[in-house]
Amino acid sequence: MSREKKRLLKQLTLGSWLAAWIVTASSALAVMVDSPDLLRPERFGAKANGIHDDTWAIQKCIDRIGARPANATGYKGTVWLEGTYYVTRQIQVVDETTAPHELTIGPHWRVFHITSGITIAGGGTVTLLENGASSRKNPASHTYVFWVTSDPRHVAPVSAPPVRNVVIQDIQIINDPASLHPTSSENAAIVVAGGADITINHVRMGYWHRAIKLMDCSRSRITRCRVEDARYIGIGVYGSGEPVADSDRTEIAANELVGNTQLSGGIYVSGDGTLIRDNTLEFTHGICTEASSGSRIENNRIVRSPYGIRVGYVTGSGARSVVVHNNSLLRCVGGIMVGHGFDISVSDNRIGELVKWGGDFMIETPNGYWGFGRTRAGINVEDSQNVRVTGNHISGLNSGAPVGIRVSSLQDAADTSASQNPDWNTGNVITDNRVEATSGWRIGYYLENQRAYTFENNMATGDESNRIIACHGQPGINQLEGQVRIVDRPTAQCPSLNLYWHPMSRIGIPQGGFKSTLDRAQEQQYFPPLSRE
Repeated sequence: MSREKKRLLKQLTLGSWLAAWIVTASSALAVMVDSPDLLRPERFGAKANGIHDDTWAIQKCIDRIGARPANATGYKGTVWLEGTYYVTRQIQVVDETTAPHELTIGPHWRVFHITSGITIAGGGTVTLLENGASSRKNPASHTYVFWVTSDPRHVAPVSAPPVRNVVIQDIQIINDPASLHPTSSENAAIVVAGGADITINHVRMGYWHRAIKLMDCSRSRITRCRVEDARYIGIGVYGSGEPVADSDRTEIAANELVGNTQLSGGIYVSGDGTLIRDNTLEFTHGICTEASSGSRIENNRIVRSPYGIRVGYVTGSGARSVVVHNNSLLRCVGGIMVGHGFDISVSDNRIGELVKWGGDFMIETPNGYWGFGRTRAGINVEDSQNVRVTGNHISGLNSGAPVGIRVSSLQDAADTSASQNPDWNTGNVITDNRVEATSGWRIGYYLENQRAYTFENNMATGDESNRIIACHGQPGINQLEGQVRIVDRPTAQCPSLNLYWHPMSRIGIPQGGFKSTLDRAQEQQYFPPLSRE
């Protein structure tokens, strides 16, 4: 057979395969589209061209499926979105449950109301951008695109049953960036109020104030989503504060959160029992668990953040029985912070290349609200009990982020006021950690105001000093290159590191300008050179 005949035969064979695949795929799609369990908004007049307002066509699909009986698994049907659907505000929710201060912010708009058993899928895009441009029809207000709840009101009554078995997957939800101003607007792509068995999978969301918000949900999963430039919080999970069994955990896994400004939101969790794992966050606010119990933060990667991981607040709500394990933090202003924590485990995390003072102005936090820590350290623990800091590796200490591991209190060591909780600063354990410093003034380990503590088998290289101030008990054996200064109380030559004028102190509103409040003279005051000691 000639070479030309072989080429023609190959083309015919490939063409036949492609034709067969197209026929098969088309037939499968036709079966899917014609399935009684699936509805497309085009059936009710949607154009899916990004220009025509398709809001009511989509809601008709949702209502039609929602009226169906559920099967044994709770499934009723799928709204199939395949195209670009321009939508506008439609459902205004202002009733007796709306707080007076919320009325001054703006109307509470809900675009789509989702009830139990409904799946949203298809690969399409839902957008508040008309023909790809700002429509200016969605000003700053409480606008939620997918409002998932059994009761359409702003706050469902306690007696309302939970919404169940809702799936939102494989779509895009794009906001009109003009609606993000002011930044206090409560725009969100998906809000779930009182849900169980909720799945949000492989959804791309862009330019939301808070992309995903789950309130009082159980057995729910947020996975493989991409959140771009959330202005406040990328993924937020808010619990009731009631204990959660392992089988009822909510999981936030394998998501990607990417920011474009220093205000870009990360992952925020309150309530109990949330698993946060295998997420990637770049140029966001990192991961925060407040008033959380039994949560796990593990195997996450965080790059360029005002803080990496925050467990509890220094003032306000704390955290209990939270595990922070095997996370990677790179080029952040602060590393892992624990405030008002009880029975917390911080283990086997890798924290590297901490941002030098003024070295990355794009992530220098504008106020203490985001970073809260007065000391920029690899690991910072304040006013906590039974915190175990073990097996962590911290590298890249410098004059801007000068402390490897700090375990201290909000009060100055000389403060003997009765305002301190007697349970704080007791039973904290610092063992088997490694700190590698590089340049500038560097403190490997700083312990202060500890009533009972364990400090042993730690290593430090390149550190110039280590401090143990006003602590009860003696340290164990450690391998530290720098001197260990043990003093009963602070002195003029050994000041406390409670830096209320540190660059991470509160110096303005989040959307305002920011600047460092710490000049070199002040830095020398807080971090005096060794010759002063």
